[in-house]
Amino acid sequence: IKVQDCYSHYCGLILLRALKELNFEILEKKQNYFALRRENRIVKLSLDDQLNWIIQDEAVKKEVLKFVPLATSHIKGNSEPATLHINGQVIIPCYISSDCILSNPIDIFEKNCTSPLVLSPLDFYGVEKIISILSYWLWKNILNYYAVPIEKIPTKFMEFIKSYPAFKAKNEHQIQLVKPLSDAEYSRIDIFSNSGGILAEVTLEKIYLQHKIITELSRCPICYHSAIFTPWYNFKFQAKCTSSDCGVEWKIIDNANKEKSFSVC
Repeated sequence: IKVQDCYSHYCGLILLRALKELNFEILEKKQNYFALRRENRIVKLSLDDQLNWIIQDEAVKKEVLKFVPLATSHIKGNSEPATLHINGQVIIPCYISSDCILSNPIDIFEKNCTSPLVLSPLDFYGVEKIISILSYWLWKNILNYYAVPIEKIPTKFMEFIKSYPAFKAKNEHQIQLVKPLSDAEYSRIDIFSNSGGILAEVTLEKIYLQHKIITELSRCPICYHSAIFTPWYNFKFQAKCTSSDCGVEWKIIDNANKEKSFSVC
């Protein structure tokens, strides 16, 4: 039991360190519980009664990550899935060592992946593995919400906001936010909504949610700097990091099933 406790504690430290490396800062701390924030994004890390670590993204609550530390000294490769997807949970067992090598950490999300996640004090790249997994998961959570149409917009509100280049009108009562709003633009929309009644307030809440999502998508997935953001057709975009030390490009793509993912160039 003591070995299991120690290994669970070690995995928690790795998860917390990875979140900090992703520019999340501790907002609230209790025993075995952390709430962390990165601008408008809040993530919660907590330990359950079975010594499993749970990560929940407040932006999209439909799916949580559950890291299950298993203090087994070694696991042989097998044909069983490395990750389980059950009732909105992605369950990821963590082992100290294994015969199988997980060449790409984000493969852990593939249902046909049989290489387990190894987290060991002897592995100098443990934090980097978790950073890759968490970064991919955090992006995946919000991709399908990019440029979702905002509906039932009051006529006067529609006339006001459709003049902003960040919006794309679909019809007279439906619009999309396709690129980030500046702080000044959002402030003017906020002020205008105060005189528009309940429907305008509801519309502003929808715009605010889209604004948070698109702001996150316009941050570099590597260094978190801002980007040159170019909307494409059909709910897609391309972006390039503005940092001269990085310069990474990324874009949103979809597969034959219309499931969205992102590609880093």
